[in-house]
Amino acid sequence: MRSWQCDVSTRLPNRNAEARRPAGSRLSTAKLRAALGIELPPWEEGVAAVVAALVD
Repeated sequence: MRSWQCDVSTRLPNRNAEARRPAGSRLSTAKLRAALGIELPPWEEGVAAVVAALVD
């Protein structure tokens, strides 16, 4: 059996680095809606459903 070794510290991003994002970096679902006719619900509804499932 072959053993693989890897120095993980050189492969991970710097956790102390601050991620810079454009001001309007929200995910657009316009292409999905146009191509497949799918309208995604607001993310808040998904969070509420997951929390409700975890509480039950």
